[in-house]
Amino acid sequence: SVTNESPVIKAVYCALLEAEHRSMTPAPYWDLPFANQLVPRLRRFNKDLDLLNDVLNDLISRAKNTREVEDIAELENRDYANVKDPSLLRFLVDMKGADIDNKQLRDDLMTMLIAGHETTAAVLTWSLFELVRNPETLVAARAEIDRVVGDRTPT
Repeated sequence: SVTNESPVIKAVYCALLEAEHRSMTPAPYWDLPFANQLVPRLRRFNKDLDLLNDVLNDLISRAKNTREVEDIAELENRDYANVKDPSLLRFLVDMKGADIDNKQLRDDLMTMLIAGHETTAAVLTWSLFELVRNPETLVAARAEIDRVVGDRTPT
């Protein structure tokens, strides 16, 4: 929603702030006994991590539960543009199988969610800057989007 911020987005943002704070703090006070229970920012951070872990664990469970077993050649040639769930998670679960470790998947997704947040923002900002500076490229990009998306709603 453009009017209400998602709790997941808030949790990602707070996790990024905590990671930045930790990278600049000389003494890792968060490793002290009971610090996670006593320090308000750590309680908030752990609450945010719990929310993110719960969301990712749910997505992983759903992906595993809806996995359709196919041979590797069929999976490699699958047209993910025409799959109900064309996510990277769907691809990983399909390729690795139902035995893939949930913790490894969750950690990989968390890395992409948090690390991808800043890189995506930076690339979009730079792309828009360059498109504004090059009107002919902007016109070409809009024409390609119209051609590819057509009457569908972009997702």
